Amino acid sequence: MKDDVRSFFNCTENYLHRRYGIRLRAEIIRNLLGDVQNKRILDAGCGDGSLSLPFLFENQIVFCDLAENMLELVQEKIPVNKLSSVSFFRGSIEDYVPDDVFDIVLCVGVLAHVPSVNRTIESISAMIKPGGKLILQFSDMRNQLTRWQIKLAKHGYRINQIYYDDLLKLCNEYGFKQKKEVRFNFLLPGMGRLPDDFLYKFQKRFMGCAILSPLCTDYLLLLEKVE
Repeated sequence: MKDDVRSFFNCTENYLHRRYGIRLRAEIIRNLLGDVQNKRILDAGCGDGSLSLPFLFENQIVFCDLAENMLELVQEKIPVNKLSSVSFFRGSIEDYVPDDVFDIVLCVGVLAHVPSVNRTIESISAMIKPGGKLILQFSDMRNQLTRWQIKLAKHGYRINQIYYDDLLKLCNEYGFKQKKEVRFNFLLPGMGRLPDDFLYKFQKRFMGCAILSPLCTDYLLLLEKVE
């Protein structure tokens, strides 16, 4: 499976061709974490780095991804004066052995594509210090729209099916306590053809409505390591 995932994301446009979702995730993450300074951060499945790079100037970041083409995009964005603040690992999060624990781990757009959700959460748990934070994203299989999207997905490999209650239970077993959550992403078949700016504004309005947001497929969770 890892080779299939690597091949899919090495074609970077498979992830980057529509920017509204990345922009929305980045904003939600900044709101969940607030002011972040003097922290050691791991961006697991970093893509082009858009989610963690806003934290670079006050922190140390490790960028981890299976796809070397994604890591090359991140490297191109690093200012010369901040090269000492970053490092890179090309491979699976399960294979990464850090030299120290992290204050914050971002795991966004990852769980659907790993060989084992259980082993991934276990690996991340071992990397986070007590009191550290985990940002976790997934699409909830309780939602009929999620099931439909997975059915239509053309990744060339099987996408993991993740259920909200099961994932929270698993995180709890590995020492995480949920602090906050945000629901987002409502995209009917065919809507992906609409302009990027329109989709960004539509998603912002949708997730900001208490009546409509329960229809959204995705969660971004803020969890704290308590054990």
